[in-house]
Amino acid sequence: MIMTEWSIFDVTFSNGQQSCHLVGHVVSKSRRVSSAIKNFAPETKTIITRNDQIYRLAGRPRTNYNGDDIWEKWRELHNVSTYQNITHEYE
Repeated sequence: MIMTEWSIFDVTFSNGQQSCHLVGHVVSKSRRVSSAIKNFAPETKTIITRNDQIYRLAGRPRTNYNGDDIWEKWRELHNVSTYQNITHEYE
């Protein structure tokens, strides 16, 4: 899948577990938050998630997800206690 308007967040859950997640818009579909990132291939800007979903990053990242319903609902649903935008590490 091709992901546009993307960002990557390092999150810590209320149980202390930590993982990184891709947030963005899947072309011809909708905005989404991925499962945990398992692998990143910088030469092809490809991310593979824990459930083996493959995302190809396209275009420029989105830097501000404050007020984004999908991201806020996902954080609430998954009991995220803290998060940090680490998109710069994937550019």
